[in-house]
Amino acid sequence: MTSFIVARLLEDLQLLANKIVMDCNLCNDNIRIDYKSKEFLRKFVTSQFKIATQRRNKICGKHQRKIANAVKLSRYMALVPYTRLQVAKRQLSR
Repeated sequence: MTSFIVARLLEDLQLLANKIVMDCNLCNDNIRIDYKSKEFLRKFVTSQFKIATQRRNKICGKHQRKIANAVKLSRYMALVPYTRLQVAKRQLSR
């Protein structure tokens, strides 16, 4: 009886693992991540300028970490705003 339960759990885990695996566009296209490319990094943040999740971006964990570090560095260098309010203030001052 217990061997049946263990076998069933293993099958369920394998099915779950197969669903989680996704193709990473950055891996497939061999794209280099650079903190200076504002337009490229803008694709990976939400409308509130939060760093979007790995599932929403459809990228692997390795590239998600690189994207997060690049976004943080570009924020520090003032290339990408921290919040939506900074964009509104910049437009009002023009």
